[in-house]
Amino acid sequence: MHRSILIVEDDLDIGEALQDSLLSEGYTVLMSKNGREALDSLASNTDIGLIILDQKMPEVNGQEFLAIRQSDMRLKQIPVIMISAATRREDCFPEVVFTLSKPFELELLLESIEKYYKS
Repeated sequence: MHRSILIVEDDLDIGEALQDSLLSEGYTVLMSKNGREALDSLASNTDIGLIILDQKMPEVNGQEFLAIRQSDMRLKQIPVIMISAATRREDCFPEVVFTLSKPFELELLLESIEKYYKS
């Protein structure tokens, strides 16, 4: 199983903090600042095993990204963890494996990633 993770986050500070933490845990990490960049990265990189996706972003937001992902058989197979400051109970995304509300505990994210990779 690929231990490469694509982080899709428009907040540079959050993205870099996630990247540093995941690199220290032994993951290969790619970064995109919006859904459009993420789609471009996914088109050129077939080794990504997991996507950490922010919901609110410019250009292609998280919800739009998920809709595009659902229509692509290859991308549809890559699990997504959604992170967002705006996640509310009514903002359920059945196509994601886990949803975290910002601010979140890094340990909780790392645990959800490890559960995915161990299953």
